[in-house]
Amino acid sequence: MDVSLDGPEKWLSTLNDKFHPDLTLKGLSFDRSNNEYLGLSAEPSDFTVFMPSDSLKIRNQQSTYPSATQQAFKDVIEKGLARKDNDAILIDIATLAPEMQYFLPGGDESVIKSLAKILENLKGKKVVIRLLVGDDKLSPNKDVVDNRWDFPENYEKSLKKRYEEIFWSTDFKHDPKSSPKYTPIFDHPNVTLYVGLSKLDIRLHNLLESNMLRWINSVNDENIKDVKTFLNRIIKISLDTTAGTALTLFTKKLNVDDLVNQVIVNKAPSITWNHGKVLAVNGTTLMTGGINYWDLYANNGPHDICDHSVKVQGDAAVSAHRWADYFWKYETLNNAPNMSLNTGSRYLEALKPKATDNSSFWRKADLSKPPAWAHQGTIPDSLAFKKRVTEKKFETLTVARLGDWSGAMQSIRYPVQVIDAIRDIILNVAWQYFQPTGEGFHFVQDKAFMALAGYPFNGYLSDDYLSSDDMKYFQGLGINPMAWASRSARTQVITSATRSVVICQQMLVDWLQNDDRQYKVVVKKLNNDYLTGDKAWTGSIWPFDLLIALAHALTNMSRSSTPNSDANNQDFQKDLKGIYIVLTTNNINGNHNGWDDRTTIWEIKKRLRIIMNILPYNYGGVSTDKIDNLVSNLVHFKRTGTSSDAKGHDLYSHSKIVCVDGKLMYVGSDNAYPSYNEEHGVWIEDPKQINNWLEDFFTPYWKACKTPNDLEEPKKA
Repeated sequence: MDVSLDGPEKWLSTLNDKFHPDLTLKGLSFDRSNNEYLGLSAEPSDFTVFMPSDSLKIRNQQSTYPSATQQAFKDVIEKGLARKDNDAILIDIATLAPEMQYFLPGGDESVIKSLAKILENLKGKKVVIRLLVGDDKLSPNKDVVDNRWDFPENYEKSLKKRYEEIFWSTDFKHDPKSSPKYTPIFDHPNVTLYVGLSKLDIRLHNLLESNMLRWINSVNDENIKDVKTFLNRIIKISLDTTAGTALTLFTKKLNVDDLVNQVIVNKAPSITWNHGKVLAVNGTTLMTGGINYWDLYANNGPHDICDHSVKVQGDAAVSAHRWADYFWKYETLNNAPNMSLNTGSRYLEALKPKATDNSSFWRKADLSKPPAWAHQGTIPDSLAFKKRVTEKKFETLTVARLGDWSGAMQSIRYPVQVIDAIRDIILNVAWQYFQPTGEGFHFVQDKAFMALAGYPFNGYLSDDYLSSDDMKYFQGLGINPMAWASRSARTQVITSATRSVVICQQMLVDWLQNDDRQYKVVVKKLNNDYLTGDKAWTGSIWPFDLLIALAHALTNMSRSSTPNSDANNQDFQKDLKGIYIVLTTNNINGNHNGWDDRTTIWEIKKRLRIIMNILPYNYGGVSTDKIDNLVSNLVHFKRTGTSSDAKGHDLYSHSKIVCVDGKLMYVGSDNAYPSYNEEHGVWIEDPKQINNWLEDFFTPYWKACKTPNDLEEPKKA
């Protein structure tokens, strides 16, 4: 099976084309593009932006101002604004939250003043800057206690600090008893800043109690009587489209009504927001990956976060604008809370909950004047920027995660990522029920289940992949599983691997929600009722799609005659064979709580062995007697080590990299561990560039990382 962009593109297109045109996500959640360069020049290593090159001493990466990512940000802006064939200028920025120390320091060389200086020479053009924020720590949900709104004063103060101090000049030494004086940085008569918060208010209790009512009332279905029944139906669909007698026995014991009641009563937390990190300029240049525009990534270090982004010059930038359009269209259609900012009286109206998304909203301001925020008119789109690169020299496949706001559903507060989360929870509860051998977990072989998950079935496509009943469920709920195209493409490419898989991630198992009070109550209820004794579940979400894909990849490798590569060899990338995974430190007492990994590697390998035993031979399985040796010899792990400076501080991985067979490479924001955010990234097909990355970055990175202390299962006393 050849590894190329044709594989994931065909996979995504085939599934997408089965749906009504109103639900199509082609060009939004996935899109193939031609480009002039990977990077901004013909330099082979120019496409990669890596942090922290100073702490690991991996390779010479120029950092003239004053970190690699800040310099890359400026370069992408400058190169993109050199395009002169459009009457308007569009700059799309997406991040979790911008922070001042990333944009401000450096005087005239700072990121924000460099942008302003370039625009001074483009005064004849209308300039639009769209800043999409995923979690600016200012969301109404952060300030809600039992439905009481305890601001506006703190909210307004934070809003000013975050955006006004980045995009306007101010005297930081002003009298704290008076308002600071803001003056424009941009000497341009027509520059408009749009700020949009895309932290989707899909807390499940809100979903059940209010937000879904509008959708349910619009559905002509006598079987849907109330919101609880609707969620019950979703869960039953997840179960009914899977096969296996053992699973049927399990689902009969699982009281879905009771589980739904627990979610309502205990107010399960919000699970989704924009997580994409994108800079797209004029449909010409793009930077995307794992690097947020945070203080953590500013200055020359020492840095303790290992992260990646990629630069592209070409039509991948147009694809990124279209991805951003999708969110801005939602912001326009969403009935946001009635907020207005009167900067003269320093007063922000209290937010008033409505039966829609209470967290997402947008504002605009003229950057040529002192800050005055408004919420009228329409938000410009990117349709004036067309694809224009005809030569298939450097191809990319943009893949993303989106909410589902298409067609007739586009004005309804309907979070499709909830379906992805429900399925993962059911899978993890089922695994605990059948563990430790996985006996009865054979429903992972079922094609309908694979379709629901958006998984490739050993790269297999056929007309009956989605049955008429499956289609009825999806169409009836307004769901296109390509809403999680990023996740689906990753499993398809890994499944196709015949030689090597390289993964650089923070972790593979999601434990981050385990400390949430409401989530703990739901997990405790499941354990008390269904998962007693040794079957008790911690609440961690395991990526069974990834484990299945890795099992297929290992099987393919076992049939290859290429000798196994030596992971300790300096040049092992030249004959790379096997699975190489770098995860973050498992030191929970380090500098960044929540950036560590609390899953043991021996348990990952143990579950991988079980999955390989489950897969039937004719679908990629290998005989049981070979599995242990295969996993031991071909699956290699390392963890980020310590910095090379005298302090030797812990390093943390925030990268989201997948590289397969040295032919395809993903760089983006989508984590390999299960998560349900909105994401953006690109698959690159260029063996020469990828080999340069393997040689210049991954080989020394692998050597700089440390052998984990959790490779072997502790012996029982």
